[in-house]
Amino acid sequence: MTENGQSEGSDDQPEGLAPPPPPPPPAGTGTPAPPMAPPLAEPKPIAELGKAAQIAVGVTSLLSAGFAYVLWDRSNVLRDFRDGVNVSFDDLSSADDQVSLLSGLWLLALLVTGIIFIMWFHRAYTNLANRGSNKHSTGWAIGAWFVPFLNFWRPGKMAQELIDDGEGEGTAPTGILWGWWILFIVGGILGRGFNSDDTIDQVITSDTIGAVSSLMTAGAGVLLIMLISQIVAKQSAR
Repeated sequence: MTENGQSEGSDDQPEGLAPPPPPPPPAGTGTPAPPMAPPLAEPKPIAELGKAAQIAVGVTSLLSAGFAYVLWDRSNVLRDFRDGVNVSFDDLSSADDQVSLLSGLWLLALLVTGIIFIMWFHRAYTNLANRGSNKHSTGWAIGAWFVPFLNFWRPGKMAQELIDDGEGEGTAPTGILWGWWILFIVGGILGRGFNSDDTIDQVITSDTIGAVSSLMTAGAGVLLIMLISQIVAKQSAR
């Protein structure tokens, strides 16, 4: 007993009972939950636009093959005229008219095809970028086709990214891809490398080279149709 008549330890908890739990922390002072990762953007459909691109490429390839034929035919007509074979003015005029007609149709088809294909290419590359598997910004899916010298290689490398589809470079076969790209580039260079009409011999040479260039472009178109199918199938499978 103490002098005040109270037993020692009266302020302590009764023996054998657990201490009360600590009070909860004030609201808003707890550890915040980690931020959630932003959801992946919904992939854009590319199958329908890819089909439109394939049709446009097919039409352009047929016109390119036709253009090769009329160029070769005109070179033969001019060769006969140069060598003194009986060639009438109507034969020369008809050959010229055929080249002019096919040239105009081919250029128009090429313009329309280019617009549709680049729209598809940009959409497919945007899907790749939304998964974080791209090596370039999506703007290059359009711009790379128009920058001099850069357009000799960057679109092809970006197309390879689409073929690999984020699985690592070299994991997918690229024979169709690089066959298309080589024919497309070499055919384009040949078509612009010699274009002179100062003499009959120069026109003959120009038409011959142009015919070879157009055949290469037609072949590139066939491979491009196959390439589009491969990329559409890969992205559709995800």
